[in-house]
Amino acid sequence: MVTAYIGLGSNIGNKAGNITKTIALLKSDKKIGITKIARLYKTSPVNVSGRQQDYLNTAIEVNTIYRPEKLLLKLKKIEKQLGRNKDSHNKPRIIDLDILFYGNTVFENKKLVIPHPEIQNRKFVLIPLLELNKEFIHPVYKKSIYRLYQKIKNIKNQKIQIYQ
Repeated sequence: MVTAYIGLGSNIGNKAGNITKTIALLKSDKKIGITKIARLYKTSPVNVSGRQQDYLNTAIEVNTIYRPEKLLLKLKKIEKQLGRNKDSHNKPRIIDLDILFYGNTVFENKKLVIPHPEIQNRKFVLIPLLELNKEFIHPVYKKSIYRLYQKIKNIKNQKIQIYQ
């Protein structure tokens, strides 16, 4: 059993509903146990193509027996089930699921990089992670989530607020 952190985001349609459906689908998998869910955050798009609506983002902590590649396949299956287009990288999307951390594993192949390579640059990832485990140590940077957030908290182009 490994503790992993997964980022969830949506900026098409019923964004909160898309995230709720995703969490329900993850809960229905007996090999994934959700242990914590961060609040929803309304966030401005970052590094996207064209004009886009704001996102709703959150993160979850899970315990799983899936290996990283199998967990990725499960997340991609859920994205497809909810209607995500394969060609939606940096474009509007119904749901976006990313493995942020998988225990203390550092892993890379053609389809997957763990830890996610942009964690330390994104408020919309770090703020939900603060709720889940602010003391978690990034296995590459050797800094806590809290310390990583302190380095970027004053960046102005990443607007984020708690979703009501």
